[in-house]
Amino acid sequence: MKIYRIYTENTKRQPQVRKILDTKLPGYTLIRGVGYWEGKQEQSLVIEHIGEPALAKTILDIAKQIRIENRQRSVLVTTQDIDMEFVNE
Repeated sequence: MKIYRIYTENTKRQPQVRKILDTKLPGYTLIRGVGYWEGKQEQSLVIEHIGEPALAKTILDIAKQIRIENRQRSVLVTTQDIDMEFVNE
């Protein structure tokens, strides 16, 4: 499994960003924070999704759509291999 993260600006267009995510992913986590880009502080949003390695192209497509929606020059995508288990009753 992999954990995918998309780092973007948290803009007033967050509902549109969530719509993009909802149409492409079964689940995700939004982490709000403060980031810095080129020395300027901005509200940031990290989108985290755990999924199969085959999702890499889908994640990049999502990142491109978010970049356009947020009117940014770039967004950052990271990928990391993980081990995971669900803990159930």
